[in-house]
Amino acid sequence: MANQCKYYKEQKYASYDSGETWSPLSEYRIGSLYEENSPSCGESTTTYRWEYVDNGYICENGNEYTKDVYQVSYDGGVTYADVIPITYRKATLIRSNSSVCYNAYEGIYVTSSAVYEDNPTKVVKCREKYEGQLGIIDVKYFYPYNETYKVRECTVSDCIWEIGASAFLGQDELVTANINSGITTIGASAFSGCTKLSNITLPSNLRVISTSAFEGCSSLQGANVPQYVTRLNDSVFKGCTSLSNVTLPTNLMYLGVSTFENCTSLQSITMSSGITSIPNRCFYGSGLVNFTYPSGVTSIGDYAFASTNLTNASIPNSVTSIGEYVFNGCASLTSCTIGNGITSTGKGTFYNCTSLRTFTIPNNIETIGNFTFQKCTSLTSVTIPNSITTIGESSFAETKISTITIPNATTAINYRAFYQCTSLTSATIGSGVTTMGDGVFHNCSSLTSITVNATTPPILGSGVFLNTNNCPIYVPSQSVNTYKNNIYWNTYSSRIQAIP
Repeated sequence: MANQCKYYKEQKYASYDSGETWSPLSEYRIGSLYEENSPSCGESTTTYRWEYVDNGYICENGNEYTKDVYQVSYDGGVTYADVIPITYRKATLIRSNSSVCYNAYEGIYVTSSAVYEDNPTKVVKCREKYEGQLGIIDVKYFYPYNETYKVRECTVSDCIWEIGASAFLGQDELVTANINSGITTIGASAFSGCTKLSNITLPSNLRVISTSAFEGCSSLQGANVPQYVTRLNDSVFKGCTSLSNVTLPTNLMYLGVSTFENCTSLQSITMSSGITSIPNRCFYGSGLVNFTYPSGVTSIGDYAFASTNLTNASIPNSVTSIGEYVFNGCASLTSCTIGNGITSTGKGTFYNCTSLRTFTIPNNIETIGNFTFQKCTSLTSVTIPNSITTIGESSFAETKISTITIPNATTAINYRAFYQCTSLTSATIGSGVTTMGDGVFHNCSSLTSITVNATTPPILGSGVFLNTNNCPIYVPSQSVNTYKNNIYWNTYSSRIQAIP
């Protein structure tokens, strides 16, 4: 006869702080009797099933199988929970003689040595099997329950092939980590914040270095990335301020965002030819002095080299795309050339490069981006080619250029393009200019002449010639009256004269 009794349903909770707070788990069980022969239960709604576990596997005799967990439903199969105690079974054979099952046996424990700062005799046990993930060393084994020991030295045993995410996160007394040659994966933030870790030998079989793996390891001095690693993920070495020597494998194909950000001791690095993109903030704030681009690089991301010590910033012909503020704040940058693969200088490309003195814009460039040279306080000379159609906002603002000639192909000079260029003495504006934004020459207080070659007066924004030393504005002789009577130009009618 079917059981028609109704029971309370109990959910399992766990505490990780000695019972101060509790968190629910996805485990349930039958509690005490609520009602015998309950009419609301009718026929028994309890059903059981084996359910595939999508993130686990079982090893047996070196063979690798998918894993099922035994589950129960008390509502006719609408929802299921794992039967307690949790029971697993092997299901489908994945592969025979699997490498991940090598030397893996159900129930075995092995010991990885760990020397603790405040208890040198204590060792920590690394369990070979944990929730179906064989051979993964996990943070749980370095933070024993209700204990807060600091690891000073650790040797990862031979049974382990993956160092899990956050395994040594914040272990700020860890000085030495001896990693066995079988390790293939270092998880996200595995050693992040290990501020005393000065050196680490990465095993030759390593395949994956995950996001932020060594972020903030401020004592780490060198890293030799093994040959099988094809990508370095985001922020892998970010904030490694002592890192001065990095060797990258020849088959490396990918660098993540902020890979070497704030590596202030890193002065040079050799890149593999397979790298096609220098991502956002890749070397931001690093000590980079010299850099040779990989032959196949096609793009440079936002702030990629910003605030570095580069002295030269030549962009190769292979590059077809550059992001924003690529060389922003490179105070030692004195020279740069741009290849023929791009058509715009990009937003803020050389913003605040205070040592840049001269620059020749190549004739493949059509647009000078907003803020491109703003605050380049040593810039005295710029050559603008006839290919330029647009000059962006504040693109030359607060520089020391002394003269400027804008070509006939240019149609727009945008907001404050030459704002506060106090060393500018003359400006020649090409015949094709149709619009000039607000304050284009505002506070160019040393100007002695402005020549506008357009026969039709361009549309002016406000304050275009404000505080420009009341210098003469020369226009084509046949257009003098047109300019003086123009709604945008009549404010400056007393200064308008025919070109000599």
